Amino acid sequence: MTLTARPTDHAPRFLLTRRVVAVVLVVAAVAWLPLNHDIEGPILYGIDATHGITTADLASVALFLLARVLFLSSIGRRRSRARTTLARA
Repeated sequence: MTLTARPTDHAPRFLLTRRVVAVVLVVAAVAWLPLNHDIEGPILYGIDATHGITTADLASVALFLLARVLFLSSIGRRRSRARTTLARA
């Protein structure tokens, strides 16, 4: 008995999962900004006398960057898969 992997079986679902995770990360990043007031920490960059970017805001930046990487990688995989399919035809 030989088990062979067929790469196209789960590829669309996998790409959709990456996009869903990216959207969830963006929602979490936006939700984090007003919720982090109790643990903000020092101000890293002051915008004006009452507003600035704090260390707790960096968590939102990290979530946005991770969401971007996941979303862009799902687009890149879809394009490379389309090229492979066209090359086989």
